[in-house]
Order: sequence, then C-alpha cells, then structure tokens
Amino acid sequence: MKTITNQALEPVINNIDKAIQSHRFWVRSIMHTLVCDEEPSSKDLSESAHKLCEFGCWYYGPQPEKLERLQAYAVIETHHINLHVATAELLRKKISNVVISQEDLDVFFGHIDLFLNTLEQFRREVYTLLYNRDPLTGVFNRRSFDEELNKLQDLVSKDANLACIVILDLDYFKKINDSFGHTKGDEVLRQTAEVVQQKLRNIDKVFRYGGEEFVISLLHTSKAEAYQVAERIRESIASMNIVFEGNSVNVTASFGIAEVASNINAEQAVVLADKALYQAKKNGRNRVEIFEC
Repeated sequence: MKTITNQALEPVINNIDKAIQSHRFWVRSIMHTLVCDEEPSSKDLSESAHKLCEFGCWYYGPQPEKLERLQAYAVIETHHINLHVATAELLRKKISNVVISQEDLDVFFGHIDLFLNTLEQFRREVYTLLYNRDPLTGVFNRRSFDEELNKLQDLVSKDANLACIVILDLDYFKKINDSFGHTKGDEVLRQTAEVVQQKLRNIDKVFRYGGEEFVISLLHTSKAEAYQVAERIRESIASMNIVFEGNSVNVTASFGIAEVASNINAEQAVVLADKALYQAKKNGRNRVEIFEC
C-alpha cells in the first residue's frame, strides 16, 4: 500500500487550480451561447462532455495511487457529470428555440456551485495531505503525529478501544550515511517507509518521527497483536536488499511497543514505547520489545 508522495500531490494541486479556472471560462462561453446566440460547441452537446473538458481529461487520466480514496474525489465526478448533463439540456432547448426558464438557469447554476464547491473541498484535502506528509518518504510527518495522538486518545477514552504505539528505529543508520552518503541513506528511508506501509491496514498510520525513526499507530490492536505486526515489519526490513551504484546495503530495525489504555494516555504511550525501543537496542538490536508495567 503506497502513500501519495509530495511530488505526486503538487501537480494535482496545479491541475485542480487549472480546472477551477477553465470551468469559470467555460461557464462564460455557455452564457455567450445562451444569451448572444453563439454556436454551441459539439463537445458540450456530447454524452461524453464530462470527459472531453479540461477537467475531465485530467480526472479520467492516470492518477496517483490512493488519490481516489479522498472523500471528495468520487463526489466530484457525480457533480461534474450532472453539470454537463444540465448544460446539454439548456443548449438543446436553445437550439430548438424552447424558452429557457428561470428555473432552468437556477438548476444550471446550482450544479456549477455544487461542482466548484466540491472541487474546492478536494483541493483542501490534497493540501492537507501535502502539508502533513514527510517530503522524503511520503508517510505522515511529525506535525500530523501530534494530531493523531489526540484522535487516538479520544477513541480509546470514548469507546474503550484497544490501541498501541510502535516506535521503530533503524540500526546503525549513521554508518550507512557515513559509508555510502546521505543519498543512499535517503533511499534506505524511502524503502523502509514503503515496507512498513505494506504491512499495515488502511486504518493504521505511520509517521516519520525524526531522522531514521518512525512511529506507527495501531487501532483496535492489543499488545500481542502489535507484537505480531512489528515482527512482520522487522523481518521485511531485514530482508530488504537495497542496491545503489553497485553497492548492496542490508539494514535492520529495533522496535518498542506500548499500549494506550485507561491509565496510559497516548502521549505517555509514546514515552513508554521509546523506553521499550531502548531496551530492544540494549538487548542486541533487530528485535521487538513490549513495555510492561
């Protein structure tokens, strides 16, 4: 399960901005047709009009993986199709010399508002992703982790759900940077983040906490289950073989786990998971430790 990287999100913002601008010009052209008796475009009369406009060409083209999971993404399509259908009905009335009523225009402008408002909502969601992502690895950043802790605490407190915090730290990462350079180190971090993501559910989140350290929040997860998740990730990281300019690099990671519970809030769980991580390092690295009260 890949994340949407900042590099993939930036052109999405640009395309949304273009779509908003192009539809404003497009609305003007439709009004010219209705009021000034200009010839309607064959595209606007087509059943595929929503795919032929500038926004449609982008929307139905290749998109970054997981973009469609954003809440507003699917809703945009519905409003966009409805807008073009309503437009074609107006144009056909105009061509057939049928009187266009105020109600017809109100319906048309209502669809415009729905589409553009949803497009703006989608834009805000993409901006949120861009703002809350680590630009190197594509996982969530430290800033968004603080927000996650509050959400995690609320869920545990209100619904008595199980939750765990897992902290992982790459072993001897400084040696990789010193031996192969920071470019190689960056590649190790990217591939590590990808491996972690592949082992998590959609409801789980991974954050780059700092340097070579990542934090994972696991909802509806006991300490025993978190241990199994961490073990799978640990094994996958140890199995990575990263080749860079003829050099092969293998890495390992150490893990610490703590539970968010009635007597341990989310912030405290982070501190305790960090203590368990320290124990994993002390006990030889490339292992998982659970903090036990």
